[in-house]
Amino acid sequence: MADNQSFESAESESRYRFLRAAVADYHYHVQVEGGRVLKKIHGANCEVVTGDYLAAPDGEILLCNQAFADIFGFSRTEDAVGSNLSNLYGHPLTWPGFVKLLSENKVLDRYERAGRHSDGTIRHVIETILGTFDAQGSLVRIKGYVYDDTDSRIRESRLHGRNVELEQVVLQRTRDLREKHEHLRAVWNSAFDAIITIDSQGIIETANRATERMFGYASTEMIGQNVRILMQYRAGMIGGALQIERRPHGGTRVKCALSHGVGGI
Repeated sequence: MADNQSFESAESESRYRFLRAAVADYHYHVQVEGGRVLKKIHGANCEVVTGDYLAAPDGEILLCNQAFADIFGFSRTEDAVGSNLSNLYGHPLTWPGFVKLLSENKVLDRYERAGRHSDGTIRHVIETILGTFDAQGSLVRIKGYVYDDTDSRIRESRLHGRNVELEQVVLQRTRDLREKHEHLRAVWNSAFDAIITIDSQGIIETANRATERMFGYASTEMIGQNVRILMQYRAGMIGGALQIERRPHGGTRVKCALSHGVGGI
């Protein structure tokens, strides 16, 4: 009789150690093969552990670690044990629907759903869930590793919001610049005087419509050419303005005064 009690006690202790080992604090990355957990690793610098649990097919929590209790707002693991998983999730699937999904797939890797904290707030969680099945294929145990991804989701949502705001600012700034550019172009092209811009080598970069009328060249013909195509020679300074002879497209020379300025960025 004593031998039988000793054997049962040893068996119970062995089962308890197995269950404890099954839901110990592991890092989140779970490598699964053939329904077995091969490796569980989180990031090298990450201190967050998963909330691990063991549950019955009806969702009753049989065992869990403190991380699991913390995720769902239980002060102690003892408070979480005996509660039901179906009450901790806000996923649209009913519990029978979830069991059916797990039975069909055996393993749900990085399964995302909404969890309910005890204070009523919704937590976004990511799980790796493994089902244990009997010889007839019926689900007998559910083992899960839960990671609370809520803070990351909040940061992601805020970042997305900032990106949207920034895009709106850029679009508005682009519209303002386009309107300003169109206004300046209208002033540029309505000027009575011929206006051209050149680079440091004397290459024409822009020319307004008055320049086209005065010299007989289309702006497309002038841009990229040296400004010398418009001038024959200098005639000296008169009244603070440089007097030159212009040479229109037709070749007729007409004297004109040149005012110039230097700009830079």
